[in-house]
Amino acid sequence: MNSSHGRERPWLFSCLARHFPTFVTPGRLVDNRNVAVGSSPERESGPKYVGGSRMFARSSFVRAVVCCVVCTSLTSRAHAGNWPSFRGPNGNGLGSGDPPVTWNVETGENIKWKTPIPGLGHSSPVVWDDRVYLTTAVPVGLDAKLDKGWMGGSIASAQETGEWEWKVLCLDRATGKALWEQTAHKGAPMFKRHPKSTHANGTPTTDGKHVLAFFGSEGLYCYDTEGKLLWKKNLGPLNSAWNRFTEMSWGTASSPIIHDGKVILQCDAANASFWVALDVNDGKELLRVERGDVATWSTPSIHVGKDLTQLICNGYKKIAGYDLATGKELWNLSDGGDIPVPRPVVAGDLFVITNGHSKSPIFVVRADARGTITPTADDKPEGLAWWSSAK
Repeated sequence: MNSSHGRERPWLFSCLARHFPTFVTPGRLVDNRNVAVGSSPERESGPKYVGGSRMFARSSFVRAVVCCVVCTSLTSRAHAGNWPSFRGPNGNGLGSGDPPVTWNVETGENIKWKTPIPGLGHSSPVVWDDRVYLTTAVPVGLDAKLDKGWMGGSIASAQETGEWEWKVLCLDRATGKALWEQTAHKGAPMFKRHPKSTHANGTPTTDGKHVLAFFGSEGLYCYDTEGKLLWKKNLGPLNSAWNRFTEMSWGTASSPIIHDGKVILQCDAANASFWVALDVNDGKELLRVERGDVATWSTPSIHVGKDLTQLICNGYKKIAGYDLATGKELWNLSDGGDIPVPRPVVAGDLFVITNGHSKSPIFVVRADARGTITPTADDKPEGLAWWSSAK
């Protein structure tokens, strides 16, 4: 096994043995990045297991392992088996099927293939039909490493200097063969990262025609499925630093999503806070809505209702729902933890929202909520189905 430092540190894409349908698992070990792709036997039709969620608190960076399982059929029927964005097509990490439950990259148990990937990254891969897309940030001539362990709860940024290359890659899901690789950006990062973080934390997204990768201050990039750059967008400097010590940058982590021809990004930073909708075909900005929050590391979710479509954003000063068509704020609440990371989960007409650090409440918001719905000991707003105590 090579060193985990700089370009010598291998990331492994591993493919679990047996045959179709396959599933992709990015197990982000500190010393190795592994994606295991495997299959459940004797099942050859229909959408298969598409489960799992990233087990990594990107705000505090205390976990040694990041694991996300993505399982799909190799068939392209109905798009139902695709895993196009962070935590799957509905953002809830749920799916169906019967995948293998054990594998071992080192011993080869249930491993079909593995492919070395350079650099550092906490992003998850996404899958569309027979292709896997992922991102990485590769240090140029640097001895960059990913720290692990408690580290005394340090909040300081990594002190490395020099250039990085931000890359988007595409692999064949059946064989692990690299189909294409593009360098989206090269240069010194505008802001530093936490030693347990990377410069490629946001998961890419695809609709089968476009592949989008967001690298924070280094920009948003849109490729076609053959790796041709279609457009890019600079959303300005985004200093993802904890609101108590804004001089200590940790790295952005929000992932783009695609809905109804729009690319949507939540950009909460110490120096700016907004969400933006862009035309997926040309990058034209359609809507930008100021949020008035501090840095967050969450990805927004979508709820399609009878009368309107909502965008649900986690936050610290402002957890909120917006009319996606107009940008109008529909409801808001606060009093959560001050390092918001989890993506809101949409369950029917309920939105499950939590966050952590200092407080870890759970809010379950009704889709018809309106106005300020922050609960108190003496008040249960109508827009809340229920909530936990903030412990």
